[in-house]
Amino acid sequence: MLRVKDSGPGLPIEVRRRLAEAPGQGPTRLGAEKGQGLGICRLLVHANNGQISAEDESERGVIAVRLPLADVG
Repeated sequence: MLRVKDSGPGLPIEVRRRLAEAPGQGPTRLGAEKGQGLGICRLLVHANNGQISAEDESERGVIAVRLPLADVG
Protein backbone atom coordinates (compact mmCIF):
# COMPACT_ATOMS: atom_id res chain seq x y z
CA MET A 1 0.00 0.00 0.00
CA LEU A 2 1.19 3.48 -0.88
CA ARG A 3 -0.33 6.66 0.55
CA VAL A 4 0.48 10.02 -1.00
CA LYS A 5 -0.36 13.32 0.73
CA ASP A 6 -0.20 16.79 -0.70
CA SER A 7 -1.04 20.26 0.51
CA GLY A 8 -3.82 20.78 -2.01
CA PRO A 9 -7.49 21.15 -1.16
CA GLY A 10 -8.31 17.48 -1.72
CA LEU A 11 -10.92 16.12 -4.12
CA PRO A 12 -14.64 16.86 -4.09
CA ILE A 13 -16.73 14.02 -2.62
CA GLU A 14 -18.27 13.11 -6.00
CA VAL A 15 -14.79 12.65 -7.54
CA ARG A 16 -13.62 10.58 -4.55
CA ARG A 17 -16.59 8.24 -4.99
CA ARG A 18 -15.94 7.74 -8.71
CA LEU A 19 -12.21 7.21 -8.27
CA ALA A 20 -12.69 3.60 -7.11
CA GLU A 21 -14.85 2.68 -10.14
CA ALA A 22 -13.09 0.64 -12.78
CA PRO A 23 -12.25 2.64 -15.91
CA GLY A 24 -14.86 2.07 -18.60
CA GLN A 25 -17.68 1.99 -16.04
CA GLY A 26 -19.53 5.22 -15.53
CA PRO A 27 -18.04 8.60 -16.41
CA THR A 28 -14.60 8.58 -18.01
CA ARG A 29 -13.46 11.92 -16.58
CA LEU A 30 -12.85 12.34 -12.90
CA GLY A 31 -13.41 16.07 -12.97
CA ALA A 32 -9.85 17.09 -12.16
CA GLU A 33 -9.22 20.70 -13.12
CA LYS A 34 -5.57 20.24 -14.09
CA GLY A 35 -3.52 17.43 -15.58
CA GLN A 36 -4.18 13.81 -16.29
CA GLY A 37 -2.07 12.26 -13.52
CA LEU A 38 -4.90 10.92 -11.39
CA GLY A 39 -6.68 9.41 -14.40
CA ILE A 40 -3.50 7.69 -15.58
CA CYS A 41 -2.81 6.40 -12.08
CA ARG A 42 -6.36 5.02 -11.91
CA LEU A 43 -5.91 3.16 -15.21
CA LEU A 44 -2.59 1.64 -14.12
CA VAL A 45 -3.90 0.57 -10.71
CA HIS A 46 -6.98 -1.14 -12.15
CA ALA A 47 -4.96 -2.78 -14.95
CA ASN A 48 -2.84 -4.42 -12.25
CA ASN A 49 -5.81 -5.61 -10.15
CA GLY A 50 -5.24 -2.94 -7.52
CA GLN A 51 -7.42 -0.45 -5.72
CA ILE A 52 -7.26 3.33 -5.47
CA SER A 53 -9.10 5.62 -3.09
CA ALA A 54 -9.01 9.22 -1.94
CA GLU A 55 -9.48 10.68 1.50
CA ASP A 56 -9.57 14.14 2.99
CA GLU A 57 -7.40 14.66 6.04
CA SER A 58 -7.80 18.14 7.48
CA GLU A 59 -6.95 20.33 4.49
CA ARG A 60 -4.72 17.76 2.75
CA GLY A 61 -5.51 15.43 -0.09
CA VAL A 62 -4.59 11.77 0.40
CA ILE A 63 -4.53 9.13 -2.34
CA ALA A 64 -4.14 5.49 -1.27
CA VAL A 65 -3.05 2.83 -3.76
CA ARG A 66 -3.10 -0.91 -3.04
CA LEU A 67 -1.41 -3.30 -5.45
CA PRO A 68 -1.14 -7.08 -5.13
CA LEU A 69 2.30 -8.62 -4.65
CA ALA A 70 3.83 -9.96 -7.83
CA ASP A 71 4.12 -13.73 -8.25
CA VAL A 72 7.71 -14.24 -9.33
CA GLY A 73 7.58 -18.04 -9.06
